[in-house]
Amino acid sequence: MSASSPVNVRSGPGTDYPILGQLAAGSSSDIIASDVTGDWLEINFFGQAGWVDAAIVAVTGDLSNVPVVSEAPPPATMVPPSATAPAFATQIATTRPTRTPKPTHTPTPPPTAAPTPGPTPTPAVHIPIHPFPPIELTAIIKVP
Repeated sequence: MSASSPVNVRSGPGTDYPILGQLAAGSSSDIIASDVTGDWLEINFFGQAGWVDAAIVAVTGDLSNVPVVSEAPPPATMVPPSATAPAFATQIATTRPTRTPKPTHTPTPPPTAAPTPGPTPTPAVHIPIHPFPPIELTAIIKVP
């Protein structure tokens, strides 16, 4: 399957499904399946399943060997815009977000007293003393 112009890739077979992205002009992809009518083709869109309108892409090969998806998941329902919602918020899906659990408080333990270092003992130095033989000194004293 190849696209001669940019093609919207949707999460399901129909325009009621959200757009996952766009297949660029000149791009091609493998066909995974088709819907029952053959109007929509399921493709490999960057590692995930996506759907394109079969009428706006070129198919090469025989589609008779492609599996048929008999039942696709329903599209996400949209929330109607409210008077206070900004214009860009009109296409919000009603899927409920997952709550993020609140962090639990883990008390910080009080600091432990570190031993105060005392004076560092000076290592003893052993200096060998060698006995010398006694020396006789003679002193000459001149008296004036």
